[in-house]
Amino acid sequence: MQIIGVGKLGEAIVSGLLKADPFAELTLVAKSSQQAERLVEGFPGESYLNASVSTEPTADPQVIIAVKPHHVFDVAEQLTHSCEVVSVAAGISIEAMESKLPSGSKAVRAMPNLAVGVNQGMTGIAAAQNSHIPVWVSESFSKLGAVVEVDENQLGIVTGIAGSGPGFLYRIVEAFAKAGESLGLTSEQSQLLAEQTFIGAGLGLQASDVSAAELRGRVTTPNGTTHAGLQELENAQIDDLIGKVVQAARERGLEIGKGDS
Repeated sequence: MQIIGVGKLGEAIVSGLLKADPFAELTLVAKSSQQAERLVEGFPGESYLNASVSTEPTADPQVIIAVKPHHVFDVAEQLTHSCEVVSVAAGISIEAMESKLPSGSKAVRAMPNLAVGVNQGMTGIAAAQNSHIPVWVSESFSKLGAVVEVDENQLGIVTGIAGSGPGFLYRIVEAFAKAGESLGLTSEQSQLLAEQTFIGAGLGLQASDVSAAELRGRVTTPNGTTHAGLQELENAQIDDLIGKVVQAARERGLEIGKGDS
């Protein structure tokens, strides 16, 4: 498998794949071979034994394109052999990609988030209509976390919730930390409280067989402290706000796909 592009998302994909299989046969393609070499050599032991680097795409028929959207077509045109390609770029359609690929090639799209780097990612995958998702694509991203198959026209929603979601949640963690600091805690105390609370809540949700709404009900005593805080969220119309956040990310993805910078 070759992974073209080792920016933040490409690096996270490589990191997750090597953590899942330390001896995975990967070729990292980057403009700077030094950048790719530093990435694989950063793993302990012999994790990178079967990983190689290149400054040009290879003939490997399994390709992950992890470059920025405006570089996808350039990369596709550099491929010289029939291949199966998965692109993680927002907004670039399968039809448009396949028009730039060598004859006989097939493309699918994936929208992962950066948590794939710690094998806790969320990835949406879509194939063209009346086509299928290659087994190697599903298996690869399943090693990086959870996977959901959607229609291509739904990937923008996946972007808004999962692709961009970590950034939104990090911002909420920031807000909790700032609140603690404004009320008298030190910055370090507030950060630890906010970060560990979100980590613990996430792990609790992952380990549970009930919904987030059910868990919220379990920790909310009528007229208690959590109830008081939740009422403020409802007064601020949190559902409408989060809906706007997701929609804004979705619409921006569509704009990128049309070539808007």
